[in-house]
Amino acid sequence: WSHFVKAHETQPQTVFALNLILMPFGAVQLSRHPWHGQNFEYSILASIGNLLAHQITHFFDTN
Repeated sequence: WSHFVKAHETQPQTVFALNLILMPFGAVQLSRHPWHGQNFEYSILASIGNLLAHQITHFFDTN
């Protein structure tokens, strides 16, 4: 998958020919927001879910 996206990138990629969504590690690390020294697990999961949902919509509407 390194031909399509590098591990440190912050944006997921959609490969339509392979029906594949690539979520690099940089996108997962980008979703970490420390508030008062804490990382809330639900905010990390919500950010990742939002990124995945956005990429899934590209399969329905390619604009």
